[in-house]
Amino acid sequence: MAISRYRRLALLLGALSAAVTQVSAQQVSRVLPGSVLEGAAVPGARVSNAPSLSLPQSFVAPALARPSILSAVLAPNLRAVLRSGRVAAAEPLAGPASAGRAHALRLEVEAQLAAMRREVGDDSDLAKVAADAAPLLDAIEAHLREGAIDPDAALRYSSDDAAVPVRERAVRVGVYPVAADPFQWAHILIGLQAIAKLKLDKVVFILAGDDPRKPTMTPASVRHPMGRSVLERFAPFFAFSPIAQGTLYDGETNIFRLLALNPEQKIEAFYMVGDDHYKLVDKKGNPDTLPKLEANMGKLLVDAARHKVLVAFNEREGRGEEVPTSLDVTFLPRMSFDASSTLVRGGKFALMPHAAYDHVRETGSGLYGIAPAKPKP
Repeated sequence: MAISRYRRLALLLGALSAAVTQVSAQQVSRVLPGSVLEGAAVPGARVSNAPSLSLPQSFVAPALARPSILSAVLAPNLRAVLRSGRVAAAEPLAGPASAGRAHALRLEVEAQLAAMRREVGDDSDLAKVAADAAPLLDAIEAHLREGAIDPDAALRYSSDDAAVPVRERAVRVGVYPVAADPFQWAHILIGLQAIAKLKLDKVVFILAGDDPRKPTMTPASVRHPMGRSVLERFAPFFAFSPIAQGTLYDGETNIFRLLALNPEQKIEAFYMVGDDHYKLVDKKGNPDTLPKLEANMGKLLVDAARHKVLVAFNEREGRGEEVPTSLDVTFLPRMSFDASSTLVRGGKFALMPHAAYDHVRETGSGLYGIAPAKPKP
């Protein structure tokens, strides 16, 4: 039977979601009526309908993300949809399709650097970013060709997200809490490094909400849209989660909130944090990352049989003495350049992905001292 025009459109949206970025059914419903979406689920897949957490949060659903780095692999997915009349089962891409995806990721990194070079000139840090990124992109390409990673593995990132198909294999994901005030290239390369070194399917960035203890931090209402503008350029390798907004929960709590949104999916979650937190107590004498995660394992972990929590420390200051822990711990090597959001706020704009710089410029906020875009004639 021929596929109806609306059915084709619904399946097309499904392919876009799988090939470009995860789009919630709530977002899609703003474009198409619900009846159009009936029957678009992956055949034979179980669906996770996680209950909403009782923890307070505030979330404004983002607009539909524009296609970013995955246009190179879109056509094969669309042909498969139109041939079969249904969305293909969620399997890792391999061969030419994965090569196209890896190439598109590489092009996006190069495009972001080239655009920033046009803004600030030949800054030496841009060359260092490119040099550090190259072997990571090579490793990610190899993982994609082998089918070792699958960035299309879908998860729920907030309680507003629709149910997603549950896969048989565990999804390996990095969970990276950041303020993103603003995003800078170390954030991006640490994410790519985690995918390359740990064979992660993707990295989920949990952007911090407003914190009265940090009155100088840019409001979440400004940081979150700016952060999404960066992460959507690297989707689906990177994903945005808003679950910290409207709360004071720390990253060691939010990783378990993210897992609780996906109770039926097997997940190996790597908590990503700087090695300045590789200690038992922080500077104020309070428990640091490892003891906090261990304590929360007993209080907040939904299903220890399905969810495993590991830790990946980013080398920044040097790890010091070994810290006793029951958790699996790994260390990601330090980048060859110094980068921090503090440096960006101080005027070192070359350290920003151009998507963040352009977002600030186009909104005309003057944030970080970035001049608003000139009015178009």
